Amino acid sequence: MENNFKIGEYIIYVNGDRFEIGRIKSFSKNGAFVCYHEGETAANTPYDLMHKLINAFTIKETTLGGDTFTNFWIVRWIKWTNQKKLMNTN
Repeated sequence: MENNFKIGEYIIYVNGDRFEIGRIKSFSKNGAFVCYHEGETAANTPYDLMHKLINAFTIKETTLGGDTFTNFWIVRWIKWTNQKKLMNTN
C-alpha cells in the first residue's frame, strides 16, 4: 500500500473487529508509529490496517500523543517533514 499519510494525521486502525483512533507520530518502512493514547509512546502500525479519517478536521483538541503535537518545535518539525515529503513525491 502506498504511504499517502502525513505526520500528525488522524487515522482509524482496524484491529480485527475493533477500531481505534490514532494519530501518526512518524513513519517506518512498512507502516507508521501511531499514538493511540495520551502518552507519547507510539505503536508501529502496518499501512494496510490504517485508514484515513476524512472528517478529522472536526477534531479541535485531543490528548492523543501527549505533548507530541503541542510542543512548538515539534509542530514546526512536523510541518517541515510533511513539506519535505511532498517535495520528494513531485
